[in-house]
Amino acid sequence: MNVLNAELNLNDFWSTVRQARARVLFLDYDGTLAPFKTDRRKAIPYPGIRTLLNNIQRQAHTRLVMVSGRWAEEVSPLLGLDRPPEIWGCHGWERLWPDGLGEMGPMSSQALRGLEMAAAQLREINFSPEQADLYWEKKPASVAVHFRAMPPETIQQMEDQVRPHWETLCEKHSLAVKSFDGGMELVVPTINKSRAVATVLKEMREGAERLNIFPFQIAAAYLGDDLTDEDGFLELNRDKAAAAQQDVTRNAGISTLSVLVGEKARESSADVHIRPPREVLEFLESWLKHTQ
Repeated sequence: MNVLNAELNLNDFWSTVRQARARVLFLDYDGTLAPFKTDRRKAIPYPGIRTLLNNIQRQAHTRLVMVSGRWAEEVSPLLGLDRPPEIWGCHGWERLWPDGLGEMGPMSSQALRGLEMAAAQLREINFSPEQADLYWEKKPASVAVHFRAMPPETIQQMEDQVRPHWETLCEKHSLAVKSFDGGMELVVPTINKSRAVATVLKEMREGAERLNIFPFQIAAAYLGDDLTDEDGFLELNRDKAAAAQQDVTRNAGISTLSVLVGEKARESSADVHIRPPREVLEFLESWLKHTQ
C-alpha cells in the first residue's frame, strides 16, 4: 500500500476504526471494485470482492455506500450482494435506498432541455442499435459518450462531432463537459459525489444527537479511481477539518481516509494510493478485521 501523505499513520486510522461508534465505507464501482470493460454491462466485481462486501455488511457494523457515475439501478445487479447497499448514482444526483425507494436531486428545466438536446444529436448519428447502447447513454442528470467501446479510428471523429455542440449547450443551459476514464460526459455541475459524502455524514451525526450519544466518533473511508471521485475525497477532507475545530465532547469527531485506486498514482487529494485488485482486497480485508 503506497502512502501519498507521509504524515498519515494508517495504524492510527485502523485504531479509530476499531473504536468508532459508527463506520461508513464509501465505494466507487468501475475501476475500483470492478475492472473496466468494453461492454460496461459486463463489468462484474473482481474475484473475492463480493464475499468481502457481504461479510462487511453482515459482521462489520458498517454503513456501506456505493457512489457511482452509473445509474443507481444498474449498480446493484452487477455488484450482486446478498443484501443491496445504499447506492448514490449519476455522480450524486440519484439516491437508491436498500429497500428500493429512490430520490433525485433538484434540477432546472433549463438543464433538462440541454441534456435532451445533447441526446437528440446522438440519436441522429447513424449507429446500429447495439453500437448506440455501447457508445452513449442518457442518464437522469447527464449524457455520457463511452470511448472505450469504440474502434480507435472512431474516437476522435466522435469527439470532434460532439464536443462543439456540448460546449454551446454548456453556455446556454448551465451545463459542463467532464472527462472520465474512457469517455466524456455532459453534466449538471451543481451536484457531484460530494453530496453523497456530506449527506451521509450529516445523517450519522444527527442520529447521534437524537440518541444523545457523546462523544460520537465516526470512521469513514472513500475508495475511488476517477477524477469524479476527487469531489468525494475533498468533502472528507473538509469534514475532518471542520470537526477538528469543534468541541468533540458535544459533537461527532471523525477520522477519515481517502483512497485513490489505480495502477498508477496521479495528482490527487487522496491520502493513500492502492492498486487493484490485490490491494483493494487487502484494504477490505483489513476493514473487516478491524471492525468485527
